[in-house]
Amino acid sequence: MLALLLSFTVNCTNAPGPFKRAIGVLAQLPMLLPTITYGFAIIYSIGRQGLLTRLIGFQPFDIYGFNGLLIGYVIYMLPTSFLLIDNGFRFIDKRFIIVSRVMGDKPLATYARTVLRPLVGTMCVAFVQAFFLSFTDYGIPTSVGGRYTVVALELFNQMLGSVPDFQQGAVIAVVMLIPSIASVGLMALLERYAIRYNKTAPIELPRGRVRDGV
Repeated sequence: MLALLLSFTVNCTNAPGPFKRAIGVLAQLPMLLPTITYGFAIIYSIGRQGLLTRLIGFQPFDIYGFNGLLIGYVIYMLPTSFLLIDNGFRFIDKRFIIVSRVMGDKPLATYARTVLRPLVGTMCVAFVQAFFLSFTDYGIPTSVGGRYTVVALELFNQMLGSVPDFQQGAVIAVVMLIPSIASVGLMALLERYAIRYNKTAPIELPRGRVRDGV
């Protein structure tokens, strides 16, 4: 949802150009960092001695376990999801948005028919890709996972732990391989549901107070 919102802001609003470029750069910036640094950033920001914790005077929630994994995975998946959805927006003909409004459609109906419907396949591919990347990552669970066990971290512990168990590690590796193979076939299938226009016209959308303001 965050990647869709940012992509919509970049492609379908009249926000200032520098603001759009800043969104594009910041959305892709986490891609340049190893995943374990996301956990350290969370610890130094909202940990017990984090910067934000000191500013507000208390820790808003425990960052170790599910909460930390959720925040870390959102940051980790944002660049990939943003790039996929942003690329899908480039194949949407924005003239259909104007035609829909001229024909009297309500804003939500226009959004659903001219933006969401063509991007269904792309958003599903982004979801599958994000799930697969989070399923195989062990950098974030290592730093903020706490006692919350994930498959990738279990594989790491079995193969490279203090007492390696290669047989158990091999079983976990095979289990992890099955979703990866399934995801490739699923993404190829979902690509068929993506609507792409052969010819698109670069037009400027009319200004909207709610859309551009938000």
